[in-house]
Amino acid sequence: MRPRALLALIAVTLQALIAAAVLEHASSRRHQPGVDGTRLLPGLESSINAVSGLQLVGAGARALVTLRRTPRGWEVAETAAPADPARVRSYLLRLARARIIASKTRDPSLYPLIGVAAIDHADASGVEARLSGLMPEPALLIGRYDARLDGTFVRLA
Repeated sequence: MRPRALLALIAVTLQALIAAAVLEHASSRRHQPGVDGTRLLPGLESSINAVSGLQLVGAGARALVTLRRTPRGWEVAETAAPADPARVRSYLLRLARARIIASKTRDPSLYPLIGVAAIDHADASGVEARLSGLMPEPALLIGRYDARLDGTFVRLA
């Protein structure tokens, strides 16, 4: 893989993980009435060391990047290049601490508007984050950022 493509994959990974961090940050700053602020992935923080992989999947169910834990540490699966273990852990912790700000829609016809439509469609605009090593293996659809809520639309896949 060319260095430029590797950098693009890493940038996409960081963008999705930063979106999760924004969600966590926004939920810690304010609490809307009627929303209990439950964790997006309850139990993840206590089992974070069991996570053995993180895959980001884009439109058309195309794998963008896969990070996996090996005996040598975290690496980018597509290139076997090492990944920064402190940064991976930091993002996983942010994801584990992410809280639900507000339930916005249960109507699947509105999912494309907020970027959380099923990722298998070629025109999907979100990113699916899949964690491996946990039972069940969680998958999140990460949509667009909403400045009014100061958070990112996310739903369980």
